[in-house]
Amino acid sequence: MTKVKLFCVLFLAILPLLTLGDDVYYTLPFQYPPTQNTSLDSAIVSLMNKYQIAGLTASVITQGQTIYTNSFGWSNLASQLPYRTDSKIRIASMSKSVTATALMQMYDRGLIKSLDDDITQYLGYRITNVFFPDDIITLRQLMTHTSSLLDDYLDFVVESYSEAGPKLSLRELVLPGGKYYNAKDLFNRYHRPGDPTGFVYSNLNPIIIATIIENLSYKLPGYPNGLRFDVYATKFIFEPLGMYETSFNAMDLVDCAQGKASTEKLASIYNYFRPAGPTRPSTYVANLGLDDSARAISQCTSPIDYSVYKIGTNGALFGPQGGIRTTPRDYAKYQNAHINQGALPGGARILTPASAALMQSVQWKGNSMGGFYKKYGFYLQVTDDLLPGRSLVGHTGDAYGMQGIQFFDPTEKWGIVIFSSGAVRRDIGVFPAHEVELYTLLYRTFIADR
Repeated sequence: MTKVKLFCVLFLAILPLLTLGDDVYYTLPFQYPPTQNTSLDSAIVSLMNKYQIAGLTASVITQGQTIYTNSFGWSNLASQLPYRTDSKIRIASMSKSVTATALMQMYDRGLIKSLDDDITQYLGYRITNVFFPDDIITLRQLMTHTSSLLDDYLDFVVESYSEAGPKLSLRELVLPGGKYYNAKDLFNRYHRPGDPTGFVYSNLNPIIIATIIENLSYKLPGYPNGLRFDVYATKFIFEPLGMYETSFNAMDLVDCAQGKASTEKLASIYNYFRPAGPTRPSTYVANLGLDDSARAISQCTSPIDYSVYKIGTNGALFGPQGGIRTTPRDYAKYQNAHINQGALPGGARILTPASAALMQSVQWKGNSMGGFYKKYGFYLQVTDDLLPGRSLVGHTGDAYGMQGIQFFDPTEKWGIVIFSSGAVRRDIGVFPAHEVELYTLLYRTFIADR
């Protein structure tokens, strides 16, 4: 019996399943069997036990090379699928810097004159904060969360992901009279656009950026009909970097010809919570189904018709704020390009050195979200709270139970990527404890002690 099969048998023998209503719950706490591999693997499994992590995968790069990639735990508990290094998970807000990279590519091409331009000229209509009607909203403000736009967008996004999505326009959310327009919740009434004290993390900003990218794509040589945002990202970021297991569009990663293959390729996301009531065990891991994998798989039989979509009307269709599905090895390639001033060492270039440096430079300083954000570039956070004495650049992701972290040192040219699912949330300072411990473990193993 292989180690993987032995791992599954031992694990499932101590993992009771409960059916409550329409959901399946996995009773905690559970313990992973001891690994017979390296001391590092043993330490990681120990941390997974400590924080009840359902699935975990990570990569480490240094001096242009990926020197470590491994996966632990479960990609799908119901199907008894171990997490593999090619399991693709939705990485939430770590997607945002890719969206900013796409915009900066347009800037490099000269299709954007200034990052301080009014976004009106790239959208074709003006978005106005009704509390500050004379102020413009700029591209720089969108990428630094100082646009004064808030996150009253959920109903619009849910509709965008539905069969009706391709016929929906962003105008319905951001312009007066639109079906989803709600000025009092859409705009910051206390801070005008560009006010640094008005840093408010907003998922609407990257949706607007994706719409702008689609509008600009009509000007690209060879694409007179424009490009959808997901297609643009694949053609101009993922494929040049050799990221063939990555997409904003889950259907790119699903093999509809093989039913089970669809599930195997997309890692499920699990959430840890403590339900109320004496009749239930005190802790669970539950598959919330909110990572949209089920919808992607269902499109094998009932695909959404995107042929009716007018490119440049709704950048929300494929989640520019958090919709990338990828593997750590693939994402490490993207991280590596940013470490090396916009290009893989000896390989493809996706940004000019000047634009890569601009994205990583501190564009905003302050104190937001309990001190989590103190310095920010273009959808890249700058922090010295993760490793004492180290100023690192990167971003986190946190949605539906998935918690991810990717930070790199552009001076010493190393970086670490971690995706996890189902962890018990305990904070150390501003970061989740399990992320700090895992990141520190990998740093000490591969970077500090070498």
